[in-house]
Amino acid sequence: MTDSPPPTSATIEQLQLKCWQSAIHTRATAFIFEHRYRLLRRQLRAVEAAAVIVPASFGCFILAAGSSSTSWLLPAGTVAALLSGLASILASSLQWRERMSKSLVSFRENDRLTARYERLAGEPPKRKDDFVQAKARLDDIDEAQTGIDVEHGVTDEEKRLGFREAHRLRNRPCLECDTVPPSLEPSDCGACGNFNLRRFIW
Repeated sequence: MTDSPPPTSATIEQLQLKCWQSAIHTRATAFIFEHRYRLLRRQLRAVEAAAVIVPASFGCFILAAGSSSTSWLLPAGTVAALLSGLASILASSLQWRERMSKSLVSFRENDRLTARYERLAGEPPKRKDDFVQAKARLDDIDEAQTGIDVEHGVTDEEKRLGFREAHRLRNRPCLECDTVPPSLEPSDCGACGNFNLRRFIW
């Protein structure tokens, strides 16, 4: 989410700075949803692969071992198949596929907004009024997208991780700690640190 539209008394340089700040916000949000999309895609692929591989593997074992060795393979295969089925049911009940699709949409929309804010900041209109109007249009789009993103329940920890990556990627200092993050390793900053990176390892 971006700040309220700047007053018309703002200079071109101040408007540019606000665009860069908005780009950091949208890039952070894009990073969060890109991470969610990749994580859910990986989980879904694992569940789908298990649904095929587990029954096929036990079928091959049974055929290779012969009837004399199936006393333990059949129960084990049944348990494995049940666990695979439960994983599929869990993925469906938690709406992994739907959440993955929504995460991809939010990632793409915020990524586009980032590019548009950066383009406006880097190549501002010559007339300040044109700049104000262009930024206001982007802010309206960003506000609408933020309303959609909020429904996905982004956590404060995810926001701090996203801001750290956005500042690191764009080589811009965090407004709170005045430091350009050298990596994703968290600091103690309340805006771009203080998160458990191991929870977000891809």
